[in-house]
Amino acid sequence: MPLAIEPLHPMYAADRACVNTLAHANDLCDRLGDGVGLAVDAYHVWWDPDLAVQIARAGRRILTYHVCDWLVPTKDLRLDRGLPGDGVIDLRSIHALV
Repeated sequence: MPLAIEPLHPMYAADRACVNTLAHANDLCDRLGDGVGLAVDAYHVWWDPDLAVQIARAGRRILTYHVCDWLVPTKDLRLDRGLPGDGVIDLRSIHALV
């Protein structure tokens, strides 16, 4: 069974996640080898200035893709996800990259 590493938004760095960028997740996949891939969640990676490069780098290692939107204002950093189109993420562009 493959293992997917999911980078989480840096707002989770203090208490929930130590992998916060796709670059870090890709580096881990390189080190861990076969059977390890990525979970790309638009909510967590949309802000990353290196997003296009890291999605291209991941290629076939992308095992799952989660789509939801970042609401503004955000009332709850963990639970305040929006339906596609209700927030500020350019979901069409990310979808095209994935």
